[in-house]
Amino acid sequence: MAMDKEALQALIDASTTSKVRRPLPRAVVAVASASEILFDGASGVQFFSEDETVPSEGKASQDSVFWLASCTKLCTVIAALQLVEQGVIELDGLAEEWVPELKELKILVGFDADGNELWATPKSKITIRQLVTHTGGIKHAAPGEKLDIYRIKHGIDFLYGGGSSAPRASIVGIPLFTEPGAEFIYGSSNDWLGLVIQAASGLDLDDYFQKHIFQPLNITDMTFRRQPAHVAAQVNLTCWHPSYPMDRVNSLALSPLTCSGGAGLFGTARSFLKVLRTVLNRGEFADTSVRVLKSETVDLMFTPQIHNAAIKAQLNEYLEADHDPYSRSLATGGEGPVLRKERNWGLGGGLNIEGFEGGRGAGTLFWYGLGNTYWWIDRTKDITGLVFVGTMPWRAPGVFDLWAQLEPEIYRGTQ
Repeated sequence: MAMDKEALQALIDASTTSKVRRPLPRAVVAVASASEILFDGASGVQFFSEDETVPSEGKASQDSVFWLASCTKLCTVIAALQLVEQGVIELDGLAEEWVPELKELKILVGFDADGNELWATPKSKITIRQLVTHTGGIKHAAPGEKLDIYRIKHGIDFLYGGGSSAPRASIVGIPLFTEPGAEFIYGSSNDWLGLVIQAASGLDLDDYFQKHIFQPLNITDMTFRRQPAHVAAQVNLTCWHPSYPMDRVNSLALSPLTCSGGAGLFGTARSFLKVLRTVLNRGEFADTSVRVLKSETVDLMFTPQIHNAAIKAQLNEYLEADHDPYSRSLATGGEGPVLRKERNWGLGGGLNIEGFEGGRGAGTLFWYGLGNTYWWIDRTKDITGLVFVGTMPWRAPGVFDLWAQLEPEIYRGTQ
């Protein structure tokens, strides 16, 4: 498979030196087939200084450590599917069998004029599949919304920042946002899924990942619990949005997100690519012939999970709103009209039902992390890859600019 590595590197370099927009602090890109790495490149710095009086330091590389944020979810889903294969849990089994707090969870409807909480009892129970697919009525306690008002009122730590170590209470203490099964609501479902995995396996989530995913793939630098070597190699989160509070960025960068199945992992592009290649190769890591998932289980990951027409429409509207960089029209930096392509949700990420001209094929699985860490797995064209930046919040215009040129250049060699 031919790939113009010089052209790809030139695009990455341009993204960190742009004079048109604010340049990206760094860009780490890796592309592979199931059998080999096709390209790995990087540009920019490891520590990017927002202060002109403090110099930026170090070169970003494939071994720079990123907060992976919601890229964590792919590993959490893999872990859950391993337990399904073993017959320990069932996808359509009730999650409350493993996390008893779900039995008491109610829907927070809102607040009355006096600030009293208004509640509803859910009509159905949450399944493990709903935790995987974000259809269980669970949502992040987003700043300013009703769940966040409840969280602050009851003194519950914010799960993803503010010094929280992601205690159990930060997950189970937040009520339901809506009726289970009624909507696609992206949120902390995979944090609940992490609790299921811990209860079902008898292992701490980090211990489970190390033993059953990372060690088999010869990964030594992905973890929920950073050691000094991780901290030394970690890129700093920057902020591209003028109104985004820097203190929130810093709390996310420094918070020990211990065993958050939704967003807690730290790791390198080099190692995360091994996970992607394993899924691309139907559960087997080609470099070592070690199998992490059965091939039929991986097939299920690429199978559309949302069948209700109203929920599919809601999901597509959600995914068109900045969640898939190449879904934007080319050369607009994400500011132009979206490419109206059908999407669904698989097990582990969004699913491109239709392919993109000059880019990914139909059936591509994809997702990203809050700090602009994106990945995709394209089984149709035997391509997987990632773009890691480390700037807040997501949908950075510079990332859209880069992606609009990068994906067509990657796929040019596959035609």
